[in-house]
Amino acid sequence: MESQRDAMLLDDRVFYACSAGIQLTSHRHSNVAGILSGNGLMQPKLTGRGVFAVESPVPQHEIEIIELKGSDELVVDGDFMLMYSASLNVSIGPLVKGLRDVMRSGEGIVYRFSGAGTVFLIPTAKVC
Repeated sequence: MESQRDAMLLDDRVFYACSAGIQLTSHRHSNVAGILSGNGLMQPKLTGRGVFAVESPVPQHEIEIIELKGSDELVVDGDFMLMYSASLNVSIGPLVKGLRDVMRSGEGIVYRFSGAGTVFLIPTAKVC
């Protein structure tokens, strides 16, 4: 991270280490959907200037980096999330509305991102 104002929210299983210029704190989700996302009530937050390391379940070249420019929206299944810019507007909830539709779809909780920032995704292997 290059600026004292930079901040990233990480999946709760990936933080490994950071330099002295970065503060590790916890981001608290404000609703039950955050708990259901798989990250629990709290999520690691890195703020400041310096370098950090994360433990990824996929090789570095498989990590997808998506830049949102401000007018874009991105919807991501929580299982694919590695980390994202704290500057993004994020809502966490079911992909479909209504309990009946949620049960039918089999989909879990998704992240909806908007605003400007970066999202790092860890896709699974392609099935042919």
